[in-house]
Amino acid sequence: MTKKKDNKQYGKPRYDKDKPRYDKDKPHTERANKPVSKPKPTANGDVGGDVVEINWFPGHMTRASRDIAAEKADITAVVTDSRCPKASNCTAITNTTLVILNKSDLADEYVTKLWAEHYRALGAAVLVSDSKNGTGIAKFQNAINTVLAEKLSFKKAKGIKYIPYVIITGIPNSGKSSFINKLSGGKKAAVSDRPGVTRARRQINCNDFVLIDTPGVLPKKLNGGTALKLAWTGAVKDTVYDTTLIAEKLGQYLFDNYPTELSQRYKVTAPLPPTPEYPILTAISYNRGFLIQGGNPDIGRAAAILLDEFRGGKIGKITLEIPKT
Repeated sequence: MTKKKDNKQYGKPRYDKDKPRYDKDKPHTERANKPVSKPKPTANGDVGGDVVEINWFPGHMTRASRDIAAEKADITAVVTDSRCPKASNCTAITNTTLVILNKSDLADEYVTKLWAEHYRALGAAVLVSDSKNGTGIAKFQNAINTVLAEKLSFKKAKGIKYIPYVIITGIPNSGKSSFINKLSGGKKAAVSDRPGVTRARRQINCNDFVLIDTPGVLPKKLNGGTALKLAWTGAVKDTVYDTTLIAEKLGQYLFDNYPTELSQRYKVTAPLPPTPEYPILTAISYNRGFLIQGGNPDIGRAAAILLDEFRGGKIGKITLEIPKT
């Protein structure tokens, strides 16, 4: 017969059951100022500053960059993320460019209109879309006809039915594959919420045009605001940067620019906890009850939740940049 183990021999419980871990009746600013676990330093050693550098350029991106440069197409359609249309644009803007402001359901509608006007002023055609729900997809053909109006008219006058070649590109996780699947009426491209799934060139024949699908590409080095925005939106793998630092900076951006949405979702308001590190994540941890041993805030869990809920649109419709006037 197996002898029943005496739990007492394994020491004291993690918490004193007669002593609360923190006072729920006090605001987060008055709760005990306890040390926060420090994350691994970034490559530049700057945990609290504005300098962020990300290096992630898999081999397939090198090949894709060469293929895109050599590709002969009538139109370049670039799928951008409406939350950061400049940071997520990976191609030069010309009069044969179609800028697709995708994931518009996650972005500030007013700012999306400003970006549409901005790119039209640069000579590009613009299509606002939500590839998840199919919004705007039906207007793709009309956008092509508008960009190639002169060429198509010339071919028609000659009695030639011309089939345009459209190269479609975009940064990783911009929703390009979902856009292609909605457009072509089938599962032609692999879809995932992880960046870097498309790794090879593919040609997709549609009724009135040919799509040339290319892997998502990024600059070889990302730094500053561009690095932050692409990390926040999930265009870069979470494993190549300090998620705690990136999440805190996202919280700071929301605190400064979307305080109502941040307060409604996480009850984070001024003044913030008087901690030298990660005040936003600390506040979220206490307000959501994310605590570790000793009643300390679970900063890592708060960081993961903030990034995940922002990317999923649970915080609200948020745009990370506006066009310069």
